[in-house]
Amino acid sequence: AGSKSVSPESKSPPCSRSIRAPPNPFLRRPLSVQSPRVSTTSDATNASAPAALPARNTGWTLPGPYFNDESIYRTDLDRVWRRGWLFAVHSCEIPRPGDFVTVEVGPDPIIVVRGDDGVVRAMHNVCRHRGSVICTEECGHTTKLICPYHQWAYGLDGRLIAWRGMQEELRKEDFGLLRVHAEEVGGLVFVNLADHPVPFGPARECLAPLLKPQGFGRAKVAKAVDYLVKANWKVVWENNRECYHCNVNHPQYIKANFDHYNSDDTSPRIREEMSALA
Repeated sequence: AGSKSVSPESKSPPCSRSIRAPPNPFLRRPLSVQSPRVSTTSDATNASAPAALPARNTGWTLPGPYFNDESIYRTDLDRVWRRGWLFAVHSCEIPRPGDFVTVEVGPDPIIVVRGDDGVVRAMHNVCRHRGSVICTEECGHTTKLICPYHQWAYGLDGRLIAWRGMQEELRKEDFGLLRVHAEEVGGLVFVNLADHPVPFGPARECLAPLLKPQGFGRAKVAKAVDYLVKANWKVVWENNRECYHCNVNHPQYIKANFDHYNSDDTSPRIREEMSALA
């Protein structure tokens, strides 16, 4: 997981480290990045899930295997992370045609690039020849995407444009980079790895009026910080969504947010303010 702050005053934005593999330090072997698995919706639907998921009790935390079982973790990747719309980069990180940022979702490396037509596209950062990772830098600028292994060259739209020494009967149009759905709204870019993702339209309608006054399109990334959390991603999410620990551990945060209050520690004034905002 990573975090980035944006500032209209910053003049030299650093490279992005946007989204990384959902953490699971209990895996018995590392996930491969050099030979990534290209996922599809049908893959997710037919993914080999655990034979029987451990029973869950409503109102209680999930049983241990949901946090440390490798087969459940891989099912999480297929059923959750490869199906949802994920924030990838700020638009200001790729302002010019040819600007790119690389991100990872689990074992899937992705490149997000602005094309010559100004459109933001996302593709699997994997050469169609031998599966080598194409862009090894976190960000940069290029006129074409060239695999460092056998120099297959792709356009900024993912089309294969050069492949030396290949058979004449093969067709370049059959070997373009595999696409990842990408949407840009209000200075933010989102990606989705599913073949047929849920429509982005409702999210766009909700986000656009909220993002417009923020001026993200004119911003610069002032600082990028990666956090390596030694826990399963669901632990991170649970910690984020409950704030029992906030009163003691996050004194600055609680001055600006209401979600740390519990039913037994609110005052009439705070309840009135919360009701007014709700």
